[in-house]
Amino acid sequence: MRKSVFSVALLLTVFLCASVVLVGCGSKAKNVDAESTELKYEMVVEDTFTVKLEENATTGYEWNFTIADADVLELVTDSFAKPDSENGMVGEAGEHTWVFKAIGKGMTQIDFNLSREWEEGSSPAETKIYNIDVK
Repeated sequence: MRKSVFSVALLLTVFLCASVVLVGCGSKAKNVDAESTELKYEMVVEDTFTVKLEENATTGYEWNFTIADADVLELVTDSFAKPDSENGMVGEAGEHTWVFKAIGKGMTQIDFNLSREWEEGSSPAETKIYNIDVK
């Protein structure tokens, strides 16, 4: 009887410890859009960070980004979705989406600038800065 109680207690302990470890290892996605006001995001290696910003290339304005430390974060996908409009209006803004992946520990920054390519030297129309801390 004591042996079976001990065995059950041991199995339960092992199960609980394994559950805690596995839950802590799961990759988490961070999603950011134009309304996001958070300045700093914490991640762990393998987490993803998605940025979605409205963009209307027909006006000449496009979002461009730079990553301060490419050893910490890398671009996984870059896509643009046209609006799902029933009226099919030309020139409507769509949604530009970037997915980044944490590849190393450290701190980095992603700077997004909305500007026209041919207006070099002028200030961007809009800027978004995201500070990333990968632990």
